[in-house]
Amino acid sequence: MKKIILAAFAALVLLACSGSSNSTDDEPVAAKAKKLTFTDERDGKKYAYVKIGTQTWMAENLNYAVPLANEGTAVNNEEGSVCYDDKEDNCNKYGRLYYWTTAMGLPADCKIVTKYCPTPKGAQLQGVCPAGWHLPDSSEWATLLHYADINFDKVYGNKLATKLISESIGGTDKYGFDALLGGYHVPSNKRQFFGIDTVGKWWTTSMGQTGPQTPTIHESGQMEFSESLKTVFLHSVRCIQDDPLLPVIATTSSSSSVEVLIEKCGNWDYNPATQVCEDHVVKDKNPSNSSVAVTPSSSSAKPSSSSAIIKPTFTNTFTDARDGKKYGYVEIGEQTWMAENLNYAVNYSEGVGDGLAYDSKCYMNEESNCAQYGRLYTWGAAINSLCPSGWHLPSDAEWTKLTDFVGANAGIKLKSKIGWDSSGNGTDNYGFSALPSGYGIAGAGFERIGTATFFWTITASRNMTSSRDSVGRNNYTYKNDYGSVRCVKDVAKPSSSSTAKTPSSSSTTVVLENGIAKTLFTDERDGKIYKSVKIGKQTWMAENLNYAAEGRICYDDCTAYGGIYYWATAMDLLSTYNTLSYKASVKHQGICPAGWHLPSDAEWTTLKNFIGDNAGIKLKAKSGWNSYNGISGNGNDMYGFAALPGGQASGNQGKYGYWLSTTEMESGSGAHVYNWRMLNNSDDLVHDYGMKNWATYSVRCINDTEE
Repeated sequence: MKKIILAAFAALVLLACSGSSNSTDDEPVAAKAKKLTFTDERDGKKYAYVKIGTQTWMAENLNYAVPLANEGTAVNNEEGSVCYDDKEDNCNKYGRLYYWTTAMGLPADCKIVTKYCPTPKGAQLQGVCPAGWHLPDSSEWATLLHYADINFDKVYGNKLATKLISESIGGTDKYGFDALLGGYHVPSNKRQFFGIDTVGKWWTTSMGQTGPQTPTIHESGQMEFSESLKTVFLHSVRCIQDDPLLPVIATTSSSSSVEVLIEKCGNWDYNPATQVCEDHVVKDKNPSNSSVAVTPSSSSAKPSSSSAIIKPTFTNTFTDARDGKKYGYVEIGEQTWMAENLNYAVNYSEGVGDGLAYDSKCYMNEESNCAQYGRLYTWGAAINSLCPSGWHLPSDAEWTKLTDFVGANAGIKLKSKIGWDSSGNGTDNYGFSALPSGYGIAGAGFERIGTATFFWTITASRNMTSSRDSVGRNNYTYKNDYGSVRCVKDVAKPSSSSTAKTPSSSSTTVVLENGIAKTLFTDERDGKIYKSVKIGKQTWMAENLNYAAEGRICYDDCTAYGGIYYWATAMDLLSTYNTLSYKASVKHQGICPAGWHLPSDAEWTTLKNFIGDNAGIKLKAKSGWNSYNGISGNGNDMYGFAALPGGQASGNQGKYGYWLSTTEMESGSGAHVYNWRMLNNSDDLVHDYGMKNWATYSVRCINDTEE
């Protein structure tokens, strides 16, 4: 089966592709990058284009209007394009946002998994692009990155994609690609738009394991190739000029008569010479003796009977007291995992949070599949105390701990020895026995039993496939889709009571710093020593917290600025509360040391009111802040608070300092939280707010005692 997957993308950046230029208006538009323009004959719009290496790219996003069809109906029946925030000015600047099928020039119902919809192999697909141009595949993006010397394996950390970002938003635009970050649209999520000027996502023709591969560039220059579910998102389109040596599949007026070059199984490609399609499952015609447990009796066999798997006899078992089901479990390193997928039935409910469904299903709605593979759950169900008592839904870090212990080729070592099609069985070295349970797509159907599975985590999901030896990570899985659940056993946590009234026995040590008395105390959890200072009636830590909580983010090694944390991490909560409301109590300890707590918005306000005007200058450290336009960004540290600019996970260290509070905004569904910031170009301490699942900020703890 021909598939392009993320694991292979790093190899693609080593390839070079050829390109040539077709006839254009040849009107210069920018001397620096030698840009010219051409006209889209469909609507008369002119576009800049630029040659980069052997390729010729449009130097702006496409803005060809394809009206929405069936406005207001289910997302799976829509097609077309929109302007960000439905504002025409955004289309004129950033281009339009398109459904994947529209970008591909396919009929709208190709979003549905059972629809027979071809995609090109070895040909250039025009899609929504003008004549002479086509929608690029991932290898063409790889050629661009290779020419720009952007090492895909390192680009995310080294922020090299600034070379492609427009100078108007802080990039260097070295090659004239002029990437404007047009955000994206999620119509199923209350028709919300996200990320304009902070993230750009572009469709390709290349399919990954969960959807089309999507080059994604962040304003900081970070870049990754993610996979976007074609039923959920609308993204930008950047066209590339046709190579005259390769065939072109042109889009007709009906947009549905695309030449069929391959066979389809559900919505997956397969080679009819060597493979067969049975009930939307691709199987080898001549599998090895070990590739499937039982050969189906006929081509009409349903998925539930196509590969009957005999469950192993487990040495260790426990019983779920809720329904009496028994589960095997296995110890792997320091962790204890269930050795089979959860099969606890929950019924549909709307009431679990902003747009999240609470539901479970059997694959193809057949109970026999639940007995064999476990149930499939929405993320809203998975994170809502779904696991049996004494067990929990694993975090991404817990999955990383598992795969790190297992080592290289973790997918092979964790997959079951039987049941995977296309010679995809594993060695099951540790008894984890991962099965290819497939998954469900919200509002559409089911896919890939026998060849793939994904497991929910408290933040996103992990996946395994027949064709890959590793365990993958899906950061953008649509949370109302249906995936499997593997629970991990709880580990007793040490008491973290916040009732202690003194920081520690070492708090009597006092030092003078710039004439200000500061008290030292020790965080007994890790032995770190912190300074504290009394300001008015409050006692604050005089430096940022640097506790290695699960999920801490570091700039360098965290020694200069302390840790950077998501709100739920700082609050010591499940990551689900980055989108759901929590309503913290007074003096919520979170990840602060004993005797200290995360400050509320009111406590930050008390600090600012005590300091008065120009609070930023008076609270910022005397060094460590970058200059702005030749003017020092440092403060005078009048009160010993010594605020340092820890920035965010995306950057800005040395320029900006942001600090979290416990207080959520009263309006909305708990997705936003108040924070406070200081900038190198500002004299004030500013009251602000941000989205909890995006904001990654510093933590300053405040002592529980107050006069």
